[in-house]
Amino acid sequence: MNDLERAAHEYADRGWSVFCCKPGEKVPDTVHGFKDATTDHDQIRRWWTDRPDRNVAIATGAASIDVLDIDVRPGRTGYTAFHRLSAAGLLAGYSRVVSTPSGGMHVYFRGSGRAGGSVPTALVDFKAEGGYVLAPPSVVGGRPYTVEVDLPGPHANLDWDAARQLLAPPAPAPAPTGAQPRRTPTTPLGIDHLVRHVQRQESGSQNRNRALFWAACRASEEGLDLRPLAEAGLAVGLTATEVGRTLASAQRTVAGTSVPVIGGISPRSADGRPPPTHAAVRKSSSRR
Repeated sequence: MNDLERAAHEYADRGWSVFCCKPGEKVPDTVHGFKDATTDHDQIRRWWTDRPDRNVAIATGAASIDVLDIDVRPGRTGYTAFHRLSAAGLLAGYSRVVSTPSGGMHVYFRGSGRAGGSVPTALVDFKAEGGYVLAPPSVVGGRPYTVEVDLPGPHANLDWDAARQLLAPPAPAPAPTGAQPRRTPTTPLGIDHLVRHVQRQESGSQNRNRALFWAACRASEEGLDLRPLAEAGLAVGLTATEVGRTLASAQRTVAGTSVPVIGGISPRSADGRPPPTHAAVRKSSSRR
C-alpha cells in the first residue's frame, strides 16, 4: 500500500468520502466523478490497486468537510482576504490546514450542507456541497499537497455568508438622479489617493512598509476596502507576508485591539505557505 492509498483509507476512517483523480491532475478518474466518493475500504483498495499513482480527493459537503480555498496568482494573493477574515474572527473552529502546489492553502471546516461559493476578486473559494478538493499527498505539477496543521475536535462550520459579506459587500444604492454630493472636510477622500501614496514609493525603499502602514491606517479609519492597498504594496515589491502583516498591524492600531490569527497561521514567505505549527497543533502522523 503506497502513501496515496494509505491516506485515502485514513480519510475514510475520519468519515470523509474519497475518490480517485487522474495521476498528477485534479480531474476525477471515476465514472461519476465526486458522486462516486465513498468511505468503503474495499472500493478504495480496488481504485489504488488498479492505478497506484492516482491522486486522492475528498468530496466536500455535509457528510464530510467544507474547505476555504486561498489562491495565489502572479502579482495577486488571497492571503489579504484571509487576514481580513481572521481579523473578523470568522476562521475559528477549523480542523486542518493544507498547503497547496500554487502556494495557497486549504482550510478545513466541519461540513455544513450548504452550497459552495466564490469571491473571485479576493481569490477565495468556498468548497462545500457538490464540490471536492485534492488532498495530501496528491501531487500536481510535481508539487505535493501537504498537511501543515491538524487539530483535534470539536470543529465548527465556516459562516460563508458572513465571510462573503465582508470580502464583497453589496454596492451602495446610487444617489437620486440630479443629487450631487458636496465634499465637506469630514467626507472621506476614498482609497485612490492612499493607493497613489504607496505606489509613489521606490522599489527597494525602506519607506515602503511605512507608507503602506500609514495608508492602511487611514483607510481603516474610513472603513475602506484594503485590497487596493494590498495590490499596491505587492506592486512596489513587498512580499505577501510583508503586506499581510502590515495591513493586520494597521487594523490593530486603528481598532486598538489585537487581531486574532487562527492557530498562529500567517503567510511565511512570498509564496504564501503557512508556517510550522505551534505547541497546540500536531502534524498529521496517523496512517492506516
